[in-house]
Amino acid sequence: RKSNGDSFDTYTAEMHLGARKVFEIGDGFHPYVGGGVALINVLQESEIDDAKREDEDDIATGWVGIGTYYSLTDSLTLGADLRYVGGSAELDKTYPQTGSRDIDLAGTMGGLSIGYQW
Repeated sequence: RKSNGDSFDTYTAEMHLGARKVFEIGDGFHPYVGGGVALINVLQESEIDDAKREDEDDIATGWVGIGTYYSLTDSLTLGADLRYVGGSAELDKTYPQTGSRDIDLAGTMGGLSIGYQW
């Protein structure tokens, strides 16, 4: 994004670790609820007054989710997942002239999957 001629590019990478409770309802559908820890890395590349720099933060926060998967065969599944992840990252900790900025990372995400189980 750009602000007053300054530019900011922000990137995130996440890894979710957790547990699921899967419900067997028959007909090949397996709904579930889950939750756990989200490990998030945030990198921001900025150019302020023609000076380039990078700021980075690593956080651990929580996630909760629901979803279902459908057994196409004994080994092949198709799934859908909806998750909420919380948290915020603090950037610019080492540049007092710009002050610290919290970036809100909270949000909802969805995904589709094809899986193999044995």
